[in-house]
Amino acid sequence: MSNAMPLLSSVCSFAALKTEEQIQKRKGDSCALCGSQRRLFEPTVLYCNGACGMQRIRRNASYYTDPSKQNHWCTSCYVLLKDGEPVALDDGSEISKSSLQKFKNDALPEEAWVQCDDCHEWVHQICALFNGRRNKTAVAYTCPSCYVKKKSGEGEKNEEMQVVKCAKDLPQCTMSNAIETGVEKALAKKYEEKAKELKVNVDQIDKADGISIRVVSNMERQHHVRDEVRSIYQLIMIIPLMIVLYALSCSSLWMISHSLDLYPTCTLLLFVDAQAL
Repeated sequence: MSNAMPLLSSVCSFAALKTEEQIQKRKGDSCALCGSQRRLFEPTVLYCNGACGMQRIRRNASYYTDPSKQNHWCTSCYVLLKDGEPVALDDGSEISKSSLQKFKNDALPEEAWVQCDDCHEWVHQICALFNGRRNKTAVAYTCPSCYVKKKSGEGEKNEEMQVVKCAKDLPQCTMSNAIETGVEKALAKKYEEKAKELKVNVDQIDKADGISIRVVSNMERQHHVRDEVRSIYQLIMIIPLMIVLYALSCSSLWMISHSLDLYPTCTLLLFVDAQAL
């Protein structure tokens, strides 16, 4: 009886979630496909392009950005900018300090919506596999539910028409093919290891079928490395070299002084060498 209680609790929780989802759908306040209201993404991480060297801008902190919102400055670095000098952007263009806009780092990206032209219900674009960037102009849209009803004639359920589109129907590219092939090879290796462990045939191992990997977003950007960031990395590369040279110089001076019994001279030379470095 005790083992059945967690299972019963899970079933009740799932039933409660499904009931809440159906209530939200009837109210019209949620997506007609998934039943959720707002689909929020992880907040975008902003990095300062100023003198602090690409430091992360804290959440709920004020920052300044250009009109295209591609370059950002924290409050401390914004104060260091001079009014009369142009501010260089990542794309090579320049802008004045007065043109920078002040914002607060508290935005929560939300999934966009699209309305069905037949039932007039609202659905998330990601739930409907609707590409809002490609369909920026006013285009007719039919949600999957209405599409199935149209294709089934009088609204009868057609099992073959339940899934309108899935991952394997999306276009492929070199990256998606490479990742999908790699995953399949890795899974095949794990299946063989599991079969050897259980001492059974590979065909008797439960496999994950229907794995499809597609690239839905791939953007290329040319980022301009600023002088502040470049100087930091140059310093990081120089410090180990300075330590090696200092160690070699100390070793050489100690060998010379020890052979000539010039301990005070050695101490003076080491001090001068360290100051030079």
